Amino acid sequence: MNTILLIRRIINQNIPCFSSYAWRSALLLAVCLSMLGCSPRNTQPVGSITDGVWVGHAGPDLFCFEFVHMNNEDLTGRVHSIRDGKKYSEMPFTQTLLRESMVEMEMGATQVRYKGVIELKTGCISGSLIYADGSERPMELAWMDPDGIEGFHARPAGTVDANAYTPPADSTDGFATGSVEDVGITRNQIESLMTVIIQGGAGTLHSLLVVRDGKLVVDEYFHGYEPDDLHGIASVTKSVSSLLVGIALDQGKIESIDDTIPSFFPEHSVSQTEGWNRETLRHLLTMSMGLDWTREEAEILHGTGPGFFDLVFKRLVSDEPGTRWNYVNSEADLLSGVLVHSTGMSPEEFAREYLFEPLGIRRWDWSGMADGQHRLMDGSLWLRPRDMAKIGMLVLNGGAWEGRRIISEDWIKASTTPHITTGEFLGEYGYLWWIGSLPTSMGLERVILANGWGSQFIALFPDRDMVIVTTGANEYNGKHFALAALLGQYLFRDSKE
Repeated sequence: MNTILLIRRIINQNIPCFSSYAWRSALLLAVCLSMLGCSPRNTQPVGSITDGVWVGHAGPDLFCFEFVHMNNEDLTGRVHSIRDGKKYSEMPFTQTLLRESMVEMEMGATQVRYKGVIELKTGCISGSLIYADGSERPMELAWMDPDGIEGFHARPAGTVDANAYTPPADSTDGFATGSVEDVGITRNQIESLMTVIIQGGAGTLHSLLVVRDGKLVVDEYFHGYEPDDLHGIASVTKSVSSLLVGIALDQGKIESIDDTIPSFFPEHSVSQTEGWNRETLRHLLTMSMGLDWTREEAEILHGTGPGFFDLVFKRLVSDEPGTRWNYVNSEADLLSGVLVHSTGMSPEEFAREYLFEPLGIRRWDWSGMADGQHRLMDGSLWLRPRDMAKIGMLVLNGGAWEGRRIISEDWIKASTTPHITTGEFLGEYGYLWWIGSLPTSMGLERVILANGWGSQFIALFPDRDMVIVTTGANEYNGKHFALAALLGQYLFRDSKE
């Protein structure tokens, strides 16, 4: 346990090489796996390594290794990470080999290999973890039937009619509820979509919510998750941050998005760095500051607070601001300094008073990597899925919620209007919102998206008066956007088909 706490302490510092969510998760997985002790041996023999899963424990975490035959003796597979009956990660093996009774695999981004001897008669794999530096640590895995592992399946094993649609129960959190038939969607459409989700066609989803015509008509949860669970929303946090900027503008606390970035940081020597006097809040919101980040730096650097801001301000302006889109996490983190300087409040305090409480959002967590008043603006907010849906409805309704104006319609329109071409994904970008079209059987469907790594989505479909929310664990399995094709195939089609 001391080793795990030490690693957590190291990676929670604002150290570039450890500050990415991807690398933090991968490193923690490797460390936890290294702490696994021997597991109890089974009393019944196992037919094949591809039967069931091979399990090890590390404190509250359960790691389930699943193997699948590719051809002859070669294997593929993945490791499922479960805590408190909830599956929070699914990582594929990048390399897997089976030679007689020996198995070897590499676990995704951890760059850690496992090599062991399979003992089918006792249901064990005895072996070791092998680190990049060649050092080893013994580890034993025991066979288990996945049907007995809470959270492993999307729905508990043996669930009757697991994909059967049930209208959401009435709630007291501000949503009118109804049945899909009330809003022109058939049960067959929803149940067909849920069948594919339960079978893993969208990777690992934790929730699926659909709001149409102001009614919550789908409110489904998977892999042990429940409606009141807070969930990390990753880069959806950026779109929430955009809303806070809009509120500060409405209140006159920010004069204009054409104000220069140095004007919000008078205590820092920003203006002394060449080119920064041309950087504006507009460039920050459109990811077009033109700083000289490498691709790796743009992805892995996260942080907040004065020390981290100084790291950003040391970057050179290599492209004329506003001319080239580049998705950079650390640039969005400057918004904490912008809001603290402009409002005199931390971003969390400002959100509580002017966004969360007006929407009836009562529970959240924004503590990840916080530094005093400053919050990580690029991806550390945790919300309930229903509260994500409220934010989606707020934007879809032009900044109003239950007849109350929370953000000006002008800001909502401006922030969800394309301002720059991305050259990837949906193709266009507003003020920290993605904008584009989703292919469907009925043609292209316009979408405005808050997009968080791992399938954390608030998707607005204005032409259908619809909001779709998902949370998930698709960070490592290549299925981050797998749901999109399923929506086009099952939900966005003629209900008569």
